[in-house]
Amino acid sequence: MKKNAKRKRSNQGGSVPEQRILRLAEVIRHDLYTFVIQEGLKAFDQMLEEDRERLCGPVKTKGSSGDPVRWGRTDGRLSMGGRRVVVSRPRVRQNGKEVELPTWQEFADDDPLDERTAEQLVLGVSTRGYDRSVEELPDELGPHGASKSAASRRFVAVTAERLEEWSRRNLSEMGLVVIMLDGIVIDEQTVIVALGFDESGTKHPLGVWMGATENAVVCGELLDDLIQRGLDAHKGYLFVIDGSKGFGRRFENASGAELSCSAAKSTSVATCLTTFRSGCTPAPPPR
Repeated sequence: MKKNAKRKRSNQGGSVPEQRILRLAEVIRHDLYTFVIQEGLKAFDQMLEEDRERLCGPVKTKGSSGDPVRWGRTDGRLSMGGRRVVVSRPRVRQNGKEVELPTWQEFADDDPLDERTAEQLVLGVSTRGYDRSVEELPDELGPHGASKSAASRRFVAVTAERLEEWSRRNLSEMGLVVIMLDGIVIDEQTVIVALGFDESGTKHPLGVWMGATENAVVCGELLDDLIQRGLDAHKGYLFVIDGSKGFGRRFENASGAELSCSAAKSTSVATCLTTFRSGCTPAPPPR
C-alpha cells in the first residue's frame, strides 16, 4: 500500500514539469513568430524609406521644381501568411501624381496569396475551413481576406487562368504519334477528352471540350483547335476513337484524309490475349 502511494506521488510529481515545458514551448514559439513578423516589418519599412530617400534626397533637403517630394504615409495591403494585411507605407508624389516605390511595387506585384489559396484547396481544405488552416497574425496588422467567399473567388480566378494557359499551350514539340479521343460524363455534362502519346509512350493530356462525341461540329472544332496549336495536318497520326459518328464524319470530310477505323471492344481484346497465352489459334474477328 505504501509503495503504491509513493509510486503515485512520484508519477504526479514528474508530470508537472513536463506540462510546464510544453506550455513554455508554446509561449516561446508564439513570441518568436511575433518577433519575426515585427522585425521583418521594420526591415521592410526601412527599405521603403531608403527608396524614398533615393527619389527625394535626404530629409529636409529642398529640391528643385518638378522633383519628387515626400507626401506623408498611407496604408497599403500586402499578402502575408495566407491573408492580406494592412501595412503603413511612405508616399512620394511628382507633378501631382503618385510615384510608386520600387520595393513596394515588387512586393505588391508578387502576390503569393492566390497560389497559397489554390494549394490549400487542392490539398483538401474547404473554403469554409481556409481561415483556420492559415497562420494567425497580430491583430494590429488588420488581417483579412481569408473568408469563405474570398478564398472561393481567388481559387476560381487561379484555376481559370491555369486552365486557359494549359488549353492554349503549343503541341508541336511533343512528338505525338497517337491521339485518343473519347467522351466522358461529368455531373451530367459530356466532356470530350484528347489524350496524346509521344514516341516514348509518355501520355500528354491535350485538352478538354464541352459537347458530345456524336456532334460532328464539336468534333470538328476540337480537331481544328489541335491543328492551330501545332498538330501537323500533313503528318500521319494514329487516332483512337470510340466509334462515335461525330468523329467518323469529321475524318471522312477532311480533305485528303485516309480513314481507317475499327471498333475494338475490351472483351474481344481480353479474349484474344487469353487465347494466345493458352497456345490456341484465335478465331477470326467478326466482320
